[in-house]
Amino acid sequence: MERLDKVIGGLESRSSGDLISRSALMYDMGHSQGCKCSCADCEKINCLMGEVIEEAPSVEAEPVVHAHWVHRKSWSKWVCSACSSEEDQPRKRCPECGAHMDEEVAE
Repeated sequence: MERLDKVIGGLESRSSGDLISRSALMYDMGHSQGCKCSCADCEKINCLMGEVIEEAPSVEAEPVVHAHWVHRKSWSKWVCSACSSEEDQPRKRCPECGAHMDEEVAE
């Protein structure tokens, strides 16, 4: 299993790029119920890949919210279009809801 430890170690050092569903991948590989072999130290590629997927690091992914600032001149405030929080000046992200302020606004 030293080989498996090297693969998992390599995965942990990578930066997060593509996010996939671990359970969907396991289902597609036929591993939704785990390894179906009876041997204790299985060396079949499907079983090894199942272990790699199960041991790979995971993240808690959340959808990215895109919004824009609405300037309220009468209040001298900027209001987030996603959560309506008020700020004194516009920022790249809303500090209240985390929305990315890159949404296109029709003039």
